[in-house]
Amino acid sequence: DANAMITIARNTENAPSGNGQQVELVADLVGKLVVLPYTNPENLVSGVTPAITGTQNVLLLVSPGVGLRNYVTSLSVTNSSATTTVNLRDGVNGTSIWAGRCGTGGPVMVSFPAPLRQPTTGTALNCFCSSTGINVIVSASGYKGA
Repeated sequence: DANAMITIARNTENAPSGNGQQVELVADLVGKLVVLPYTNPENLVSGVTPAITGTQNVLLLVSPGVGLRNYVTSLSVTNSSATTTVNLRDGVNGTSIWAGRCGTGGPVMVSFPAPLRQPTTGTALNCFCSSTGINVIVSASGYKGA
């Protein structure tokens, strides 16, 4: 039957489909249905910066690969020095996709119920601070997908 529902075990993303095309349901390798905001375990990503003390770009999440982008679901920012604004940046010179002020009062913890979608595919996610004389560490987790 052309309309039969088929579920496929995968540890990678399916190729994107076009509007009106039939798609397959996806399960992980043990048969659990994959439903957003979660993904296959193989597609989970996380990253932690070294201590940021200036305004330079610092790698947070590596490039997810050709045709894929990073989706951030949670973020933690700690700072043991002066207050600064921390920005997540699409690549080295790309657009800032999130910014938040961080001082010494404790970590900034952010959860994104709708994941923060990196605009550009195949690009690392970087961060930078607005000031020097700081001591900032940024941690992020999420997943990679189309």
